[in-house]
Amino acid sequence: MMILDTLRVSPELGVFLAVGMAYLLGSLKLGGFCLGIGTAALLAGLAVGNFWKEPSPDLRAGFFLLFLFANGYSVGPQFVSALKSGGSKPFLLSLVVCMTGLTVAVMSAWTLGLDIGLGAGLFSGAMTTSAAIGTATDAIKSIPLAPDVAARLISHVAVADALCYVFGAIGVIWFVGSLGPRILRLDLREAARRLEQELGIEEQPAGIFSAKRRFTARSFRLKPQSCLTGQRVADIETLEPEKTVFIARLRRGGIIIEALPDTTLQTGDTVVLYGHTAAVLAFGARHGEETVDDGLLDFPVEVLKVVIANKALCNRTAVELRHLPETRLIGVRSVRRGDQELPRGAKTTLELGDVVEVIGPLLAVERFARFAGHPLRPSSNSPLSLIGLGIVLGGCIGAPFLMIGTFKLTLGVTVGVLLSGVAMGLLASRRSTFTPLPAAAVELMKSLGQAVFLASVGMMAGPVFIDAAKALGLRVFAAGIVVTLIPQFVGLFFGRYVLHMNPVLLLGALAGAQTYTGALAALQERSGSSVAVLGYTVPYAVSNILLTTFGTVVVMLLSQINGP
Repeated sequence: MMILDTLRVSPELGVFLAVGMAYLLGSLKLGGFCLGIGTAALLAGLAVGNFWKEPSPDLRAGFFLLFLFANGYSVGPQFVSALKSGGSKPFLLSLVVCMTGLTVAVMSAWTLGLDIGLGAGLFSGAMTTSAAIGTATDAIKSIPLAPDVAARLISHVAVADALCYVFGAIGVIWFVGSLGPRILRLDLREAARRLEQELGIEEQPAGIFSAKRRFTARSFRLKPQSCLTGQRVADIETLEPEKTVFIARLRRGGIIIEALPDTTLQTGDTVVLYGHTAAVLAFGARHGEETVDDGLLDFPVEVLKVVIANKALCNRTAVELRHLPETRLIGVRSVRRGDQELPRGAKTTLELGDVVEVIGPLLAVERFARFAGHPLRPSSNSPLSLIGLGIVLGGCIGAPFLMIGTFKLTLGVTVGVLLSGVAMGLLASRRSTFTPLPAAAVELMKSLGQAVFLASVGMMAGPVFIDAAKALGLRVFAAGIVVTLIPQFVGLFFGRYVLHMNPVLLLGALAGAQTYTGALAALQERSGSSVAVLGYTVPYAVSNILLTTFGTVVVMLLSQINGP
């Protein structure tokens, strides 16, 4: 007991106890439902807060800024691309879902007479956007209130969020995985299969890999009567434009020559054919005799991740990209957009900010990296100056304010830091002079920053949670159901009958519009396909920014309607 009493006077230890509990509980799954680290941290903080001293507000504020910056950084390229596309259907869908959620949350809070804190928590929990807790908290601090009143309202944000989040998550999973397909009279598996066929996507079960190698290098000695003799390499490589076969190098008279587009083949040459395995074997058998030339086949091959920053590569299919001079000898292993890996298909297109992992001969990969954008080379170093200066810049962006009556109209430091993260993420994806943050470092900042912040908020609200839940729990919970489902219904009908979106992509977009990855996972499981992720990425990026910012807007609107 003496040890526990000693530990309790160090609130920081209580925070990390809650964080540790959150990482254990947040990864547990019940069917398709998973609490997630953020909600688990909030609930663990509520429990620990009944026994531990409240941590310093500076601790939660610092970690929240770290989380916001990383969150903006990770979605920045997709968010800005969506804005530039103007009429993008996923962008419009996300905007409609977010505005509907904001409107319904404010109207529900006004109808039920909820205070500002409960209204903000209703919004953040029902829309599964934990980041809105922080922006709402920051906005409450800008209202001239007595310290005890402000503390009560801030604690109410956490109380209402905890009451609403569980159905917020379950509701979106249920809607996109079950109710939405029923309304659309959709056979998910059949619709996903048809979409895969349209996009030229071949799915493999998770954890199962084909023994065949997509790319290979084989050496063939040209037949004396081969029609390739006297032809340029560039012309030969376009003989079968639907196939991927390149001539990487050749041996002529004992000398190894790197094959360039203008190189002309001669009788007796031994060539290295590089490309898709089936195409290489078929092409080689028609025009030559396979040999085992170890010296000719011994050349360096590189695997490299490249951030796409060149617009010339955007909105082109894989077939169109295959025959660009700069993509010669290049094979694509994976494409990531934001936090999600995209299924690869013949009609899948690239966007600015995508991270493409390519494989090929060293010189070809380096040439592609210079043309496409800039490489993400393995490194253990993180440009911490980018993080520190970016957060300070965000604070400067959010500091200016305008007084409207008694309300201070301002972006606030939190929204400013979020926008700074967006800008830094965009610059890192477009400018080779910016050393990008490693993906693992960004993920750590997001995960740990969110967990520490929410655990701290939970510890602050812990002592009042039970009483508040008893008094308001049923009303707030019921309102949360309404705020969760109405944006989904509105988004479904708007996306299907106004935007005419593919139904599978629409359901993925609805999961992204309410920023709940668990719903995407459930949809992929029900459909037996990962193709829905193509609709998820843009709405997820847009809603991440809008819903976080709307935490401030909810507080501003409710302070004018209901008062504190």
